[in-house]
Amino acid sequence: MALANPEPVDSVMAGFFCRFASAGGIYFDNNMNPMINTPAAAEGLQNMVDSLKSCPPDVLS
Repeated sequence: MALANPEPVDSVMAGFFCRFASAGGIYFDNNMNPMINTPAAAEGLQNMVDSLKSCPPDVLS
């Protein structure tokens, strides 16, 4: 089952997108332009980086 043992990259992306959305980010504007270069994306990424400080060293491998 794919969800039982996701690939590491999929898990990292899912973690980022959850944080991005929680910070108020939207994936695309009304014209379908990506909205990844926004303050919400930066906040989501910073939250993810900060949370890694309390994770095991090999969490991303």
